[in-house]
Amino acid sequence: MIGYALLKLIIQTEDQLMVGGQVITGVIGLLLLITGLLQLKASRGGPASPRASLGGTRQELDLKNSDSLWLGLAQGLAALPGLSRSGLTVATLLLRNFKEDLALKLSF
Repeated sequence: MIGYALLKLIIQTEDQLMVGGQVITGVIGLLLLITGLLQLKASRGGPASPRASLGGTRQELDLKNSDSLWLGLAQGLAALPGLSRSGLTVATLLLRNFKEDLALKLSF
């Protein structure tokens, strides 16, 4: 549904926005940076952080409907080029305080 909404938005503004390849490449680069920043935030500061290896505390039985909605939103946003589906879903689960190994398992 998110991808369809994005497609409709692009089609409606396509004639008004005369963008070239450089602008599109810049937007994709910006989205790649957003993915990287989200990964850093999810790992609580990166590999050098003392909390990075601790992970969250939530288990599989702690999954809620709201977690599913957040994961669906992350996957829908991954329709944009430059946003990694697995990167977004793992980061979403980590931000929802799930354990690192479980976040990887649920993402794939």
